[in-house]
Amino acid sequence: MTQKSGEIWTGPRLLQPVRLKSDRLLAFPWLLPRLGFWPTLLASALLTMLCFALFALVVRRFGIELL
Repeated sequence: MTQKSGEIWTGPRLLQPVRLKSDRLLAFPWLLPRLGFWPTLLASALLTMLCFALFALVVRRFGIELL
């Protein structure tokens, strides 16, 4: 690693930050124009519960009880 003037440490840039647009990962902004506010809110709540239930099933294999 080399040190440049005004910088603490620099080195080869092997690790690049991952930059994801958060709106691509969220269901609410995608569903809102298609369904309207209240159906989108309900669908988002159901999707959240489904994701949590699936996560609980995965971690149960490691001895962690969430439900």
